[in-house]
Amino acid sequence: MKTLILYSTTYGYAEEIAIALAERCSEATIQNIQKNKKVDLSAYDHVILGGSVYVGKIHKDLVAFAVSHEAELLHKKLGLFICCLFGDKYMEEMHANFSDALIDHAYATENFGGKLQTEKMSFVHKMIMKMVAKSERGKAPVKAYPERVDAFVAKCKNQV
Repeated sequence: MKTLILYSTTYGYAEEIAIALAERCSEATIQNIQKNKKVDLSAYDHVILGGSVYVGKIHKDLVAFAVSHEAELLHKKLGLFICCLFGDKYMEEMHANFSDALIDHAYATENFGGKLQTEKMSFVHKMIMKMVAKSERGKAPVKAYPERVDAFVAKCKNQV
């Protein structure tokens, strides 16, 4: 089963997750939608879409791809993931970025958490993070969940 892992990332954590998924899936191709917007889904049986959430949104290129290719994606085995610092809002973030039809069709949805990589952040993102850190929500510890990759891939393999 040929798998396409299509992702977007701002500072690299979603790419780490995409690579970890690809290492565990046979015949997987990884593609960053921000670097290559031309994607031919016809060669793939299975598609995994995901990206990092910043200020409630995944990168616009990935969202636009999901919208413009929704009909085709609904005929593929589909997995969806986000990398979001606030796990308690994970399904809200999924619904803010993917259609209900895609979420309902997906065999798996997952939040792989996030990493604060302030050394890589733009000035604007650093300022936003300082404001978030002062909020009640921002006081919660930042957690990454790469261990969830194995369970996600197991659901993928059950789709064969």
